[in-house]
Amino acid sequence: VLATSEVKLAPLIEQFDSANTSAKSEDKDVPSQTLLRRHHTSIAAVKDVVEKNVPLAPLDQFNSAVMLINVMSRTLNLDEMKSHAVEGMILAKITREQWLHSLAQRPALLRTKGNPLKIKNLALELDNKKMGELDAVPQERPPSERSRFEDIEAEVRKHISDRRCASLWVACIRIFVRMNSGSKSPPNVENLEDLRRVVVSWEVCETALQHCIDRWTKATALSCRRLTNKEMRFIKSRMTSLSQVKDDLITFENFKKFCEWFSPSLTTLIRVSSEWQCQRPLLFHGFVGRFDAEAMLKGKDVGTFLIRLSESKPGWLAISFNDLRKSSTKVKIRQDHCAMSVDEKGFTLFFAKGQRIYDTLTDLVYECRKLVVLPSGMDKKEAFGKVVVNYATASRGGGSKDSSRSRRKDGKQRP
Repeated sequence: VLATSEVKLAPLIEQFDSANTSAKSEDKDVPSQTLLRRHHTSIAAVKDVVEKNVPLAPLDQFNSAVMLINVMSRTLNLDEMKSHAVEGMILAKITREQWLHSLAQRPALLRTKGNPLKIKNLALELDNKKMGELDAVPQERPPSERSRFEDIEAEVRKHISDRRCASLWVACIRIFVRMNSGSKSPPNVENLEDLRRVVVSWEVCETALQHCIDRWTKATALSCRRLTNKEMRFIKSRMTSLSQVKDDLITFENFKKFCEWFSPSLTTLIRVSSEWQCQRPLLFHGFVGRFDAEAMLKGKDVGTFLIRLSESKPGWLAISFNDLRKSSTKVKIRQDHCAMSVDEKGFTLFFAKGQRIYDTLTDLVYECRKLVVLPSGMDKKEAFGKVVVNYATASRGGGSKDSSRSRRKDGKQRP
């Protein structure tokens, strides 16, 4: 390779010569190529550089044939190469040069276009096949399963901008193909119409959702939180609410509509992953609807609360809590709800008299007097004191949990 591409590799050879001063002192007039052959460790050192440079200086066909012979792991049998000879000449009169020129015209070698790396691969194939077999035009291999799924994901990304949501739908298709014995390969997806024809079962979506949420929230074997049946029912109701097919089948259009709510909600879920992974006690109820939340709070004391994802405001959190409602005749415990936005600034709690910003979710719970205990009966300070990771510090580089305090809308800190 070095001998046939000196012009392109001149700088490399100069570097080699300067790095081997001891060798040059012994063999002053020996060219660099000979030095390379004598010092095999140096050959290994420059191998990667050579392989990157040789495509820039392809060999001519004769030198390609020479290289093919030189890189063969076994000697090419002249009897095997008899068909390379000029017609009418007997084997004994074939010179090595004629043989190499004839070899250089073989279709298999011509397809390498003088690229040394391709010639090397051809030599490896000759260990198992004869030249005549390699001369035949290779049949185009069908696309691999991996490349098919990459094509599907590329098409999905054209219609679903969120990368995580797009990968979730591809995961659904992958699991569906694996579970469905009648489907041996991924579907052909080239446009939106092809995507609309793809339908997966709800069972598949459950499996894909659990796997992806675990990955995105960086759950470990100890902190992995399984989605409850109640949470799965809530997600299914949002995914199939506009479905015109059976409720157990999810179309791409259903999923695309679902992602309008799920994508920002997932971003919030990842932001509060510390609370999400805390299960004893359960700090964050996640995928729970308004009516399910009220059912969980009924019969509980005043100040009992839970935190969940908002149904009506994608990406927001909602707090459902028990409060006293006075009427003209009696006082009742009623369930109330308030919303909070989540962004880089922190957690902004909205209520009847205004809004307030908190650095962390723990600060919000600690300072809000209407929130007293969890549905399990555990005091809020005891429960939220178990959160180990300060996600606000990790994501924004802010102060510690102890030093952060809530701020009013005008930006001033509360006393």
